[in-house]
Amino acid sequence: MQARLRRDYAYPMHQRLALLWYHDHRMDFTGPAIWRGLAGLQIVRGDAEEALGLPAGPRELPLVLADGSLDYPALDPAPGSALGSVLRERPGVREPYLAGVLGDVILVNGAPWPVHEVDAARYRLRLLNASNARRYALQAVGDDGRRLDLVQIGADHGLLAAPVTHRLLPIAPAVRKVTVSEIARAAGVGKGTVYLYWPTKEDLILGLLTRELLTLLDEAIGHIAADSAAVWPRRLAPLLLRTGRDLPLARRLFSGDTDLFRLLTQQAGDRDLFDRTRPSALSEAVLPILHRHGLIRSDWPLPDQAYAAHAVVTGFGIVMSDPAATPAAHAPDEVLADTMALLVEPPVAPSDAAVAAAAEDALAIFRETRDAVLELIERSQATAK
Repeated sequence: MQARLRRDYAYPMHQRLALLWYHDHRMDFTGPAIWRGLAGLQIVRGDAEEALGLPAGPRELPLVLADGSLDYPALDPAPGSALGSVLRERPGVREPYLAGVLGDVILVNGAPWPVHEVDAARYRLRLLNASNARRYALQAVGDDGRRLDLVQIGADHGLLAAPVTHRLLPIAPAVRKVTVSEIARAAGVGKGTVYLYWPTKEDLILGLLTRELLTLLDEAIGHIAADSAAVWPRRLAPLLLRTGRDLPLARRLFSGDTDLFRLLTQQAGDRDLFDRTRPSALSEAVLPILHRHGLIRSDWPLPDQAYAAHAVVTGFGIVMSDPAATPAAHAPDEVLADTMALLVEPPVAPSDAAVAAAAEDALAIFRETRDAVLELIERSQATAK
């Protein structure tokens, strides 16, 4: 008996114009599925992009880059078994290859080392790195060996604010550093809730990140307001780093995640605000106040102290974000506190009145930054509506 049934699903597309791709997202099965080619492209188009007059038709080339092997067991724990059974019954990656697999042949749209004849004209290349672990450095080279310019006009979040010219274009595997699933877990909600209340991924990330920044600033404001001695460098620097380390999106931003930073900073003012909320920047912002009230050294130029403090806080932030890759310390926060005290604090402490005055002035800085974050939240909510 044959049932001639059909069911159509329609989903709202609140997505910027961009090149997207789809693949199996099951835990432990994603890599094996993509290794076998089970992935595809989705191009989101619209009138705004078509009005730009970009190359189209035969001069728009979607290119899926991947490396593979015709005889490579790393992602197949049971060679010879049916593809379907491998991908249904158990994860398809052997333990030695959990960090990634490099193949021995480069595929473009599934074809090994292909060639495409082109005219003397502009082409738009829609590039996706679907490799398991391999990074590429792409370049255009003429018949005479001369490098040609590659002009980047977009990324995974859509068109860039302005074109960027490259002679060498690096492209990493297209597993996004920040995914909706990861953000949903960080927010403690399901993916359905995410899509219900935020129209785009960009709106979602911005909304959650700004709330994390409010948490960071509120924590600092609360500690200093409750105890003015919290403004001392030995206490303030560990407080900011410790709080930022517990905020997943903020931690990625502070650690220099360029993809996340680019995704969030379409406005120059936003870039400035995110820069100002880094723990190292917040510590640096209060140094003139501490200098004025005698909480840091007077025998060392303030710019040099600011440079040194920035380097220390940034360095500790990097090390503390990946403890497994660094020598163990019994209490990293205490090590940072001692480092800041030895580096910038004076040998003779100022009066309690001076410390209280420094705390009040520092609170003004943090509250001003907090107001700027709140303004960004209100602006993004108005735009989303």
